[in-house]
Amino acid sequence: MKSNFQLKNELWIAVKYGIVGVLNTIIFTAGIFILSRTGLHYIYYTAIGYVIAITFSFTMNMKFTFSRFEGRILPRAVKFLLTALTLMLAAEGVQYYLIEFRELNELTGIVAGMIFYTGTGFLINRLWVFR
Repeated sequence: MKSNFQLKNELWIAVKYGIVGVLNTIIFTAGIFILSRTGLHYIYYTAIGYVIAITFSFTMNMKFTFSRFEGRILPRAVKFLLTALTLMLAAEGVQYYLIEFRELNELTGIVAGMIFYTGTGFLINRLWVFR
């Protein structure tokens, strides 16, 4: 059973992850908004947005959220990148399914993919990448 201090610490980590997530969402949303105006298919412009957001997210989560500076950065970066790319593909799959097969509008499908990415990403990053 976790102590009161440990629970508060985990809550604070979740809050910091949320702060980074809000900033990341702003960056992602601005990026895809701009790229959507270029005529690219949503699969391409959201993938580019995820790559930009992934770069920002890794830096902020390592330095701010999980505060992990000890050890080598490369193994953590590889884990983060594998996680992020896997989640990106899964989120793209969610949005593709919702938009193409369920015939939801693009915004709804993209937001659903973002929600999936964020929730699953927190768990994997906390339990594996920045453990």
